[in-house]
Amino acid sequence: MRRRTFLMAMAGGLGWAAWHAVKGLTPSHAEGPASARDARKDMPLVKRSGLALGTVVTIGVVHDRIDVAERAITSAFEEIRLIERVMSLFRVDSDLVRLNRSGLVESPHPCLYEVVSQAQTLAAMTDGAFDITIQRLWRLHAESWRASRPPHREELENKLAQVGWRHLSASPELISLDRPGMAVTLNGIAQGYAVDRAMARIRAHGIRHALLDTGEFGGIGSKSNGVPWKVGIQHPRQEETSLAVVYPHDCYLATSGDYMTRFSPDLKHHHILDPRTGVSPSELASVTVAAESGMLADGLATAVFVLGMEGGLALLQRFPKAEAFMVRKDGSTAASPGFRSLLSPPAEA
Repeated sequence: MRRRTFLMAMAGGLGWAAWHAVKGLTPSHAEGPASARDARKDMPLVKRSGLALGTVVTIGVVHDRIDVAERAITSAFEEIRLIERVMSLFRVDSDLVRLNRSGLVESPHPCLYEVVSQAQTLAAMTDGAFDITIQRLWRLHAESWRASRPPHREELENKLAQVGWRHLSASPELISLDRPGMAVTLNGIAQGYAVDRAMARIRAHGIRHALLDTGEFGGIGSKSNGVPWKVGIQHPRQEETSLAVVYPHDCYLATSGDYMTRFSPDLKHHHILDPRTGVSPSELASVTVAAESGMLADGLATAVFVLGMEGGLALLQRFPKAEAFMVRKDGSTAASPGFRSLLSPPAEA
């Protein structure tokens, strides 16, 4: 499902940024308060990685009992794989494939209904800048660029006729598409939902310190020595280079970038498409959103990318707990006012 690179691995070759200190930060900068450090200095970090959602999922948990941490991680992975079974574009038995194949799915899985409902709300709030019915348009671009050419105008118009969130209806009993040929993709929201559900499983085991990476990040508490979790925002033009370090303390992070699935070498054409025009937006190179849920962060990252800086900042004002860090095509950056608080370690981790 992963069409994007989200939040980058730093300290090349040493693993994900979530698990390692950042070069250039002194211990006094990186560490939390002494009381927090002392309380957890002997608690182990239990980490596990596995393939799911089309990417490598990594879960790290800090707890004084390794058996409890292992059970929590197992439970979280079970939840992630459930979401994959329901929402995969590639499993012939998934609810999503059945919806795209027949135009409807009766008695949809509650997870599918929840995600589609959230997506429809965001589509309405963005006047269609975020639209999960974009799958046919995405396939057109992917197939055209495999032939080393952009889609023809007539091809775009034909596929745009199969895009439109208003032509998708969702209820707990039935999800349906009312135009022939329409299809849904949840790639812009499902990974964020997965980190929400996995974190809920982690918390249900009494875990208070964890970092999850499903392609989007969720963090609670801190590492065993009180050092806060930290994640690097990838430079969209320089692999293995970070633009900023974020401390995800009790929040979720998601990034949309033009650099992962590129259709043209100049990155003018890529996997992020404006559902209203059928082509890639031209202003931004990446957007990172922090929000109170992974699903919201994931959807907003795509929506802000499509809307551009001005429209994206206006959208964020409707979500008081959501913040964004944006990178323009020319490499300049901008952030919403509240994002700056995430660039410093929390007072207490």
